[in-house]
Amino acid sequence: MNFSQIIKDLYIERDDKSNKSDNGRVLIIGGSKSFPNAVSLASSFAALAGPGFVSLAVPENIYSIIATRNPAPFIYDNFKTKDDEFLLEENKELLDKALLKYDAILFGNGIFDSSVNYQFLSYIVKNYSGNLIIDATGLKLLADNNSECFKEKRPVSRILLTPHLGEAKRLFHCDVTSREAADYLSLAKEYVAQNQVYMLLKSYSSILITPEKEIITSNYVPTPSLSKAGSGDGLAGYLAGLLAYGLSKEKLTDLIVFGDQLIHLAAYQAQQQLSAGIASILDVPSYIQKIISEEMDDELVI
Repeated sequence: MNFSQIIKDLYIERDDKSNKSDNGRVLIIGGSKSFPNAVSLASSFAALAGPGFVSLAVPENIYSIIATRNPAPFIYDNFKTKDDEFLLEENKELLDKALLKYDAILFGNGIFDSSVNYQFLSYIVKNYSGNLIIDATGLKLLADNNSECFKEKRPVSRILLTPHLGEAKRLFHCDVTSREAADYLSLAKEYVAQNQVYMLLKSYSSILITPEKEIITSNYVPTPSLSKAGSGDGLAGYLAGLLAYGLSKEKLTDLIVFGDQLIHLAAYQAQQQLSAGIASILDVPSYIQKIISEEMDDELVI
């Protein structure tokens, strides 16, 4: 993975005549009354990654909260919901159109933990052929249902799970208590092979496992500033944005590793300036912009 080259490919050398339709579409499905900010944070990082546009699908009861907190020009896919649940039968026609429209879908950030929402996720897994990232409560829904929905996934789909070690423990139904991602690796490899998904096992030193049994270990310095609520939402959103348009130029595994590394590099710079206790995922965007700026050619004319 060539870090500098990916920045150049994704952010600097864009076609002068391109429009938003050329740069990918992201749909983020999540949110609830208990966790309205998770989907908002994920969407802001998805937009930061550079796709053409980002759409949100949130429960109707938090729509006004999310709409007023997101200054970016997001689009809202207004699926029918009851309380915090996405209703499958009432939304099949709209959902089918969305599955054809979006290049990447992120599911689970702040979503309500219920069998109704699991049914909604299962339908997406069964019918979507694009890039699906499952994070946060979406991972708990998988764990609580033994990941049964993957038995009907489309062979051409690319599904990425982004669990931290606690979420991985639930997914694997194991009693491992280690804080070392490597101690979960054998279980992760078995899970990935069985379900034919990609997994970014998040820790202070993360590991990416692919269905082809490739193992890629992160090489960044520890960033305790990210050991706070919201960090996973930001990373998942950023990865969704990258996968929406980046696959025309880069390999899937390179994009995942790049996104993970960029978030951690920006967090490291933030904690160097602010301290690990004060810096957080909210400080990361400005440092990402700084990192990309430093990679830009001095002669680039904007």
